[in-house]
Amino acid sequence: MGAKAVHFVSRDLFPTIKPKEFRMVMPANIATCDNYVFKYAGWGYGPPSHEEIAVRRTALDLKIPTDDAIRKAAPEMAALIDGPCWLVPVPASDGTTAANNALAKAIAELISGARVICAVGRTHPVESSYRRRTRGLPGLAIDEHAIIRTVGPLKPLPVYFIDNVVTTGTTIAACRRALGWGIGLTYADASTRKILASDRRR
Repeated sequence: MGAKAVHFVSRDLFPTIKPKEFRMVMPANIATCDNYVFKYAGWGYGPPSHEEIAVRRTALDLKIPTDDAIRKAAPEMAALIDGPCWLVPVPASDGTTAANNALAKAIAELISGARVICAVGRTHPVESSYRRRTRGLPGLAIDEHAIIRTVGPLKPLPVYFIDNVVTTGTTIAACRRALGWGIGLTYADASTRKILASDRRR
């Protein structure tokens, strides 16, 4: 397999974009709570059930992604939302969006009016949540995710940030802060508390 091409976003590419220019009052019927298909406790919180093991396997395979994982996850994630809407792939810790972009496209095929757009990116790579946990470190704070907006004005539709799993909620919160609005849509929630629907730091 060839090496992945990783493109990071320079803040200098969007010098005139100011966050306040893109913040707007969204319609009252737009959801404000992040959505997920399955909930399970992270490693170290007791033995997992057979269902949790299967969910974890699919969530991990979505990082590749495998065709089987996308076939399993996309319909169940699509069932949680309606169109028209924007589907925004969440950049991985290394800055790539290929895996979540593939998942977002599969979801979009199932929802009338859903459109995929890579609207956020990282300015530099960050340490993954898994590596930080294995080192006994806390998750990254919102500002440490280095996520910025990479598009101009968007039609004011509901925005869903597409990711395979949420652990602390700060990646989704960083995406929301960068873009101005939106909620998470993930296959699994492995957090030990409710998913963050605000930009609070841990």
